[in-house]
Amino acid sequence: GKEIERKAREIEVFNIRLLEYKNNELTFEVKVSKGTYIRTLGEDIAKALDCTLDIKFISNSTNMPL
Repeated sequence: GKEIERKAREIEVFNIRLLEYKNNELTFEVKVSKGTYIRTLGEDIAKALDCTLDIKFISNSTNMPL
């Protein structure tokens, strides 16, 4: 695939919640500021945990309560 360079920018993570950890896979829900790249956030989390990342599903809901 083609890699696209993204400029670093400040974002806000309002809420992050672990929904499931099973078979070495995490499922989590996040509420973030507009313009946040979820894949980049996932990559940053994986790097902090010293592990790899394989995103299988992303869903966008603008009406999620905190």
